Amino acid sequence: LWALTPTIESATNATGDEKIHKYAQRKDTKEILAFESSHTYSLVWTGWGHTARVWGVSFASSSFNYQVDESFPILVSAGEDSTARVWSPLSSKEEITRQLRGHRCESLWTVDVVDGIVVTGGNDGCVKLFELESRLSPEEESVKTLVVPKDPLLPAPVTAINGDNGTDQRLLKLDESNNSASLKSPKKKKKKAKPKGQAACGMECYSSKGKVQNKLLVATRAGGLFSLDLTSNIWTDYSSWSEQVVSSSDDKRLLSINPSSGSCIGVHPSGECAVVGTTEGWIVITSIRDSSSLGAQSHSSQHDHTNVAFHALSYRPVQSVSFIDNNSLLVFYARGSVIWFKFDESPIPLHVMKLGTTGIPLSFAYDGQDKAMYIGD
Repeated sequence: LWALTPTIESATNATGDEKIHKYAQRKDTKEILAFESSHTYSLVWTGWGHTARVWGVSFASSSFNYQVDESFPILVSAGEDSTARVWSPLSSKEEITRQLRGHRCESLWTVDVVDGIVVTGGNDGCVKLFELESRLSPEEESVKTLVVPKDPLLPAPVTAINGDNGTDQRLLKLDESNNSASLKSPKKKKKKAKPKGQAACGMECYSSKGKVQNKLLVATRAGGLFSLDLTSNIWTDYSSWSEQVVSSSDDKRLLSINPSSGSCIGVHPSGECAVVGTTEGWIVITSIRDSSSLGAQSHSSQHDHTNVAFHALSYRPVQSVSFIDNNSLLVFYARGSVIWFKFDESPIPLHVMKLGTTGIPLSFAYDGQDKAMYIGD
């Protein structure tokens, strides 16, 4: 015998037995024992799912049930397979949600449900909390599919003037030792089949006004740039991020950017512009301030818009981009380098940080007080 719990109220609700109601109100111990000795219980349900012994069970309030009648309770069990499982014994023989996992141990010793929160304890010395209501919601309610608008029709690519590709000379000066290796003739690569359908190269939630992130910006590998208002579910179409691109250098040369090389996106804290990184090493700055709603009559596929890009031959491809503040942009390169730019109309490289490992930089944390940067690969 591992555990005892009072179940008079639950039994009353489940069976509707008038005698049980009277039993719940009796205070005399002799009457309770007399009733128990004469009452016969029968097995009504068995749940199979745990791969080892079950150590604890607990009923949840029926108000959290999404499929069944209020008279059908929800049961949560915990077992020696390090999982908690959710059942509806009177409506289904199968588990009604995915398994609850999180403990780093072999056994869960106990489980309880309080106000829709499943609380589990295991032999790892930890207590874990799981929110139950969202797990019981139908999938169509908890998962929503959004369809990105069609990509713009792009004109023929423009060849860069003088063939310098708008390379940022200031970046090259930061690491001249890499120039000789980067100027070697590229290896021949096998042609890959073009992917079918629309491909998003990056997305990020942001705020246009205030601190609440109420918009989602999406960039595609066909040059599309779209914003979704998460409140009204209305899409806004911005001009193509890969068209009308000029160099950030003083001569403002017109550049040719391959939109299919888009790899990531980052939104400026002001919500007025964004940067798109590419596998070819480009960083494209595009405005998201002036736009037209897809439902507006004035919408036109031709946008009068100019993007700005900078590029360094020594650093490619771009893995991710992230803003620290209004004036600082971090660019992560897949070959183990991170560059800190002073963000302006013509970005200035301030620091080149090399990991010294073969890993790809994937995450970072910045300590503004101690001026320390932590990078994970």
